[in-house]
Amino acid sequence: MIGLARDIAAGALRFDSWKSLLGSFGGRGDRGRSDRMVLMPVTTLDDATLSAAYRDMWLVRRVVEARASDALRGGWGVEESEKLENFTRLNTATHTEGAFERALHMADLKGGAGLFIGYKSTPGQDLLQPAPSGTEVAFLEVFDKFQLQGEQRVRELDSPEYDRPQVWQVTGTRRAGLRFHASRMIRFPGAPRGSDLGAS
Repeated sequence: MIGLARDIAAGALRFDSWKSLLGSFGGRGDRGRSDRMVLMPVTTLDDATLSAAYRDMWLVRRVVEARASDALRGGWGVEESEKLENFTRLNTATHTEGAFERALHMADLKGGAGLFIGYKSTPGQDLLQPAPSGTEVAFLEVFDKFQLQGEQRVRELDSPEYDRPQVWQVTGTRRAGLRFHASRMIRFPGAPRGSDLGAS
């Protein structure tokens, strides 16, 4: 198994085939015989490739949207109609399909996303600090991992937030240059990478 893993990582050629004992399928006389395949190392896809795949391939869209559709098929767990109306208004104000659904889709497609919580402006508000308690939410904005850059990472070794950014900056075209405290965003992590699961 170790040798096979090494060959896969190196993109080595591996040979495989099958034969029918009752006929000529898979034998030397089989004109459709093809028993060579190339195993290539896994590469990281860029933002443009992932966006094109989601736009042009129905299977990619189906897989990406499956988790959000399954998670939200029972509706939102809000019993009071007034709170539900307010949440629905906020959820669909910026993104018609719903900010939470969009964040889930981006997390599954691009490996991570963040849901920025925009609070109503107050005099002297500092976006690099947590929002004051009781501040009303004004809008929700979704950014994928390619549109965000973390700054000022936590370096205290005994902190549960170790190596996580305290400040995020938007590098995409929408709201470019926006910098805000990490508490103003809900993180939607993507699936863990193989390197995250391996022994350190």
